[in-house]
Amino acid sequence: MWGPAHAILSLLFPEGCPLCEQPLDEGCRAGVCSACWGEVRPSAGSRCLRCGFPYGPCGKGEGPLCLSCARRAPAYDAGISFGAYAGRLAAVLRLLKYGGMPGIAGPLADAILAHRPCADFLHGAQLLVPVPLHPRRRRERGHDQAVELARALGLRLRLPVAEALRRVRATPPQVGLAALERRSNLRGAFAARRDSRGLSGRVVCLVDDVWTTGSTLEEAARALRAAGPAAVLAFSAARAL
Repeated sequence: MWGPAHAILSLLFPEGCPLCEQPLDEGCRAGVCSACWGEVRPSAGSRCLRCGFPYGPCGKGEGPLCLSCARRAPAYDAGISFGAYAGRLAAVLRLLKYGGMPGIAGPLADAILAHRPCADFLHGAQLLVPVPLHPRRRRERGHDQAVELARALGLRLRLPVAEALRRVRATPPQVGLAALERRSNLRGAFAARRDSRGLSGRVVCLVDDVWTTGSTLEEAARALRAAGPAAVLAFSAARAL
């Protein structure tokens, strides 16, 4: 038990939400207040049926496809993101990625699965595969944000999670790179693990935190194809618009 001294200190110096700095309320989850969780919202509007990208920012291509997918089919069969990488969703993901708060993946997974299009999409998978960090970067952060998110989703969906990919080389940070530079930076960065034969003939869904140009998921999907899955899906919590 903390005792009366701790109770008095808690009243004088209440713990605040890391996003809005307001005192935490009874509905807080993983150290974030209920008001901030209420601002973590999905994207609305029509999406490309192949990559899940909202039509507005990139324009509509032929029929149900965006311009990019109409020009070139990606290595994955279908993709979707929960929301735009902005506002509270972006702030929550930064806490998960850099803030040393892996427990935030649980309530984030709840928010994602409360959105029907994402829930239906993920229910179509038989196995979740997180997009891995390089081991060195994982040691520096103490956890891998994609692994934490995949485990939280898998627990709620009752789907197995397999770390079936490995990052075979460390790549410079993608921040600030153009699409072609990102693609070149990540070429050959992933490989399927030798023990990934269990993926053969199954519908596998890649899980990542942020989808920017799609280069990371494209390379991860290409590497995963070597294990012979029936289909490769791609999911991210947020999409950079």
